[in-house]
Amino acid sequence: MQSVWVHSMDTSTNNSPLASPRDRLSPTRVVAGVILANLFVYLLVGLSLYLIREQYEERTEINTRNLAQVLEADILGTIDRVNASLVAVVNLLEQQLAAGGIDSGRLDGFIAAQQRYITDIPELRVTDANGAVRHGSGVASDLRVSAADRDYFVRLRDDPRSGLVIGQPVKSRINGKWVVALARRYNLPDGRFAGIVLSPVPLERFAKVFSSLDIGRHGAISLRDGDQAVVARYPENNGIGSVIGNKDVSHTSRELLRDHPDQGTYKALVHLDRMERVISYRAIAHYPLYIYVGMAPADFLAPWRREALMALAPTMVFTLLSLVSVWRLNRGWANEKQAMEALRQSEQRFHAIFEYAGIGISVADRRARLVECNPAFHRMLGYTGAELGGMSHDDITHPDDREEGLRLYGELAAGERDSYQREKRYITRTGQVIWAHLTMSLIRNAAGEPLYSIAMIDDITGRKQMQEMMIQTEKMSMIAGLAAGMAHEINNPLGIIVQNLQVLERRFSATPRNTDIAREAGVELERVLDYLERQEVFDFISGMREAGRRASKVMTNMLQFSRKSEEWQQPVSLPAVCDQAIEMTESDYDLRKHYDFKHIAIVREYADDLPQIPVNVSEIGQVLINLLKNAAQALFEACADGKPQIRISIRRHQGMVEIKVADNGPGMTDDTRRRIFEPFFTTKEVGVGTGLGLSVSYTIITKNHGGSIEVESSPGNGTCFTMLLPMTRQAPPEA
Repeated sequence: MQSVWVHSMDTSTNNSPLASPRDRLSPTRVVAGVILANLFVYLLVGLSLYLIREQYEERTEINTRNLAQVLEADILGTIDRVNASLVAVVNLLEQQLAAGGIDSGRLDGFIAAQQRYITDIPELRVTDANGAVRHGSGVASDLRVSAADRDYFVRLRDDPRSGLVIGQPVKSRINGKWVVALARRYNLPDGRFAGIVLSPVPLERFAKVFSSLDIGRHGAISLRDGDQAVVARYPENNGIGSVIGNKDVSHTSRELLRDHPDQGTYKALVHLDRMERVISYRAIAHYPLYIYVGMAPADFLAPWRREALMALAPTMVFTLLSLVSVWRLNRGWANEKQAMEALRQSEQRFHAIFEYAGIGISVADRRARLVECNPAFHRMLGYTGAELGGMSHDDITHPDDREEGLRLYGELAAGERDSYQREKRYITRTGQVIWAHLTMSLIRNAAGEPLYSIAMIDDITGRKQMQEMMIQTEKMSMIAGLAAGMAHEINNPLGIIVQNLQVLERRFSATPRNTDIAREAGVELERVLDYLERQEVFDFISGMREAGRRASKVMTNMLQFSRKSEEWQQPVSLPAVCDQAIEMTESDYDLRKHYDFKHIAIVREYADDLPQIPVNVSEIGQVLINLLKNAAQALFEACADGKPQIRISIRRHQGMVEIKVADNGPGMTDDTRRRIFEPFFTTKEVGVGTGLGLSVSYTIITKNHGGSIEVESSPGNGTCFTMLLPMTRQAPPEA
């Protein structure tokens, strides 16, 4: 909501333009009053339209930045997955070469397996040192295709230290499609160049992703390399490849890239199609690529133009009526009564605007004390007219923002600036703090003295909360990535440890071979085994192997939870998902440290006739972990019978699958229960919770899976969350 304050610098009421004809107002003064009234209305409408336009442009900048960030993550993920497969093939080739030669059957099978399990890899091919394509998808035994003249082959051949190389877009010599190649070098055992492994990624893949985003009819998305040459673009009116290699970018873009190479937003004329756009770009991390997302004013300002026409129409009517009133006044004092009536009607219309406008308006005297405020102003801050009487502007401003407001207003009154904008906080009657975007301007008389200060306020509390939620989401995404990386790195040495322990147990077993080797060493194996048994060495080894197995399972669960599903919904066993969520929760450091989760009794009640139902495993796991953590935190405060317990039950119910998560904690009041799924609502201390967990869980169950989630609770009787999930596959949520 927007609100406007008008602070009058003159409290005189003796010269009201609504005085009777006996007061003998001069036509000059009446004309001046009408002009001021029109100026005020036009300024009010103009400032309102200006702020609304600014909002549309700001939203467009946010949208382009968000889309650029999404595309960066998608492209980066694709390159990383392709690179991982290239590294795997290179390792296999170098192992085979070290062992005596390439096993074509095993190599082709390994390449086929990579393509089956990683759908981002359309094709994988292998060349020899001369550039001839020898192995890979789509490569027939009699095919004679060479990559020796490709830029990526030359670079990999000549530079032994080069890692992943991204080539220039070219037409494939195998299928004739435009592709961009990702390639790596593999070497002979002595380090000499043996050939390359490449994956030609079709440009159609980028065009398909770009076209799925809503950027308007005149919007555009481009992928450029480090030299700003076009790699892929949407739309391409002349077909894929028509603008590949074009380096024509605006001067604004080059200047901004020089100062901000990672990301930026600007407005410029795009030379490729002579279309002005608001453009956001982001550098693809670790790779010489940039993604550009542009949206045209012709698209995002269309609603604003319609609003401007609707706002200007009554203003022009007001102006026309005012001019008619002035013309009639100038006909002579004989028609004064009729002219004054027309002016009175004009004032009444202005009063209607004041009373029924959707923006708040207030009038203050020379000492900035509020004299009159309209209903919209009252609704915004919650004060009545009597309560606002005698209050100043500073009385409703947050204490931390008052000093800056006084400084800026002083500059405004001194003529050092015409207006100013800032984000600040206001305090409502209930003590609630709201964020607002303030634009303050002054109206002056002919002598330059201040007449009015006009402030337009846009309530941005919701936007601030959304920014906090985006920051929190980004932090959680980063933590998930770090956890996945740590789990992957720990799993490798952990597997070696467990494997070596198994080998150690076999070496100590009483087999004929071990017995013979012990005798050759001059010892009796039975006596050695007897000694180890008495010293409980075998128990130690068994305990170490079991601990390694448990740690490996925790790492596997972390990887599963942090991994994005390739398929949105897949048939799974809900009891297995619940067990995995319990194991993940038991591994949570904060729960072990602060809430003693392992001492909570977990009761599982799974029906025997449960079918596999299609769900997004990561999302359902996220919901269950959130409910388990909330239950553990509640049980830490108190439990009904002194024995903390969480009960999870799964059964069929009315053609759906029902999941219940119940605890015997302290429960909650009716007011808390009614608001439990609201965003940012939390009963925890600052820093403990964000108030988003149950809101996100509600969205996952109801919108993403077409189910329902309810809560039953009362003080002293624990809490029970009930979820119902359909047994049939649901359409994925729209982006």
